[in-house]
Amino acid sequence: MKTAREIRQEITELTDKQKVILDAVEQSEERKFTDEQRQQLKDLDGKIERLKKDLQDAEIRERAQERVAAMSGGNPADNSKRSGEDIDNMSQFKWSRFLHHLHMNRNLEGVELEVHQEAVKEARERNSSLKGFGLPSDFFRILSSEDRQKEDRMREQRDLVVGTATAGGNLVATQQMPMIPALRPTPQIVAAGAQVLNNLVGDVDIPKQTGIAQAAWAGETASAAETDPTFGVVQMSPKRAAAFVDLGIQLIAQSSEDVQRLIMRDLEFAFALLLDQAGINGSGAGNVPEGILNATDINTVEIGTNGGALTWAKVVEFLTSVEQSNAPINMPTWLTTPGVKGHAATTEKSANTAKYLSEDGRNLYGMPMLTSTQVPSNLTKGTSVNVCHAAILGDFSQMILGNWGVIDISVGNHRAKEGIREFVINALADVGIRNEESFAVCTDITPN
Repeated sequence: MKTAREIRQEITELTDKQKVILDAVEQSEERKFTDEQRQQLKDLDGKIERLKKDLQDAEIRERAQERVAAMSGGNPADNSKRSGEDIDNMSQFKWSRFLHHLHMNRNLEGVELEVHQEAVKEARERNSSLKGFGLPSDFFRILSSEDRQKEDRMREQRDLVVGTATAGGNLVATQQMPMIPALRPTPQIVAAGAQVLNNLVGDVDIPKQTGIAQAAWAGETASAAETDPTFGVVQMSPKRAAAFVDLGIQLIAQSSEDVQRLIMRDLEFAFALLLDQAGINGSGAGNVPEGILNATDINTVEIGTNGGALTWAKVVEFLTSVEQSNAPINMPTWLTTPGVKGHAATTEKSANTAKYLSEDGRNLYGMPMLTSTQVPSNLTKGTSVNVCHAAILGDFSQMILGNWGVIDISVGNHRAKEGIREFVINALADVGIRNEESFAVCTDITPN
C-alpha cells in the first residue's frame, strides 16, 4: 500500500510530464496541440485524478494511524510530525513549478504542496498564520547544503523579464555558463560574531544585569550597608521585513530550475542584507530595529569639530573607552568602510616612521578589521558635509539577530499587458544588543 508521500511524488512526476508537453506546444510555431499531445495530456490528467483520490484515502488512513499511535504512546506508521529536513527528497522541489502554480492560482501538488503544509504546521505551532504560501524556516538551509557553497556572494534583487537581456532575458532557453554574480554589499555582522536565534516564538526578553552588589568594609559589630544588584531585559519582537521581485511570465515558464532557485535565494540574501544594515545603522524608529550606531549607551570616539583623519591615539581610544565601561569584549572586531580601511593602511602612526595604523590592511591595533559599504560613508560633522565615514569596534557576540521562522510568499499584482507577475516575500526578524557598552563608534572620520 502506497504512502501519501509516495503518491505525492507520483503526482509530481506526472505533472512534470505535462509541463514538458505544454512547453513544447508553447515553443512551436503554430502553438497548437497535435493529436498525440492532446491524447497524452488527457491520459496524464486521468492518472493524476485517480492518484488524487488515492492520496485522499492515504491521508485519511495516516491521520487515523497517527491518532491511534498518539493514544497508545507509539509512533505512527508514517511520521507526519517530521522536521523540515525529513521532508521527502527536498531536491525534488521545483521553483518553476511552484511559481507557475502560484501565478496561475492553481492548488499546489506533490512536493511543493508538502513543503507548504510543513510551513502551515510550523506557523500554527507558533500561534501564527500564513497570508500566502509558506516555506518552513529551515527550507533554505536544506537547499543551501546542496548549492550555496558555489554561490557565496550576494546577488542583486531586480525585476526579471525575458525581453530585456540584462533583466532576465539572458537566462532563457540557451545554454549558459555559470552566472556572474551582481556586485552588492557583503553582510558582515554575522561574520563579525553576531549570534543568530532561529525559530523564535512571540516576544523574547533576554535578562540582563544592569547593576552589581557593592561590597564595603565595616566595623566588627557595625551593620553592613545593604546593596542589591539590579536587572533589566533586552527585548526583541518580530518585525516584518519584506522583499519583492517582479518575474516575467515567460521567464517563469522557460528558465531552468537552477535559475528559479537562484531568484528565490536572492530574496533570502536581501533579508540578510536588510538585517545586516539594521544591525549597523538601524534607526530604531517605527518597525525598524535599532542598530549599533544609534544605540543610546554606546561608547563614542570623536575626531574633531569638523571631523578629521584617524590617528593612532584615536585608534587606542576605541578600546580604552570599552574597557573603561567594564563591558565584555572577548572577541573585539572592527567594522568600517573600505575608505577607512585604505586610510588606516596608508596613514603613519607618527610622521616619517613608515609604521602605519594598519600594517597589513587586515588588522588594526591587533584586532581583525572587516569592511562593508553598509557602514555609512556620507555622514556630516560641522563643515564636513556628507563625507564622514563611520567605524565600529566591539564584541559582536553581544549582538543577537532573531528570526521567527516561516517565510510567507504572496502573489502580488499581475500586470498582464507587460507580462509581469509580482511575488512578495515576508519574514519576521529583529536585532538586539545585550551590552551596548561593548561597542565604541566614531562617525566623523574623513579618510580623504
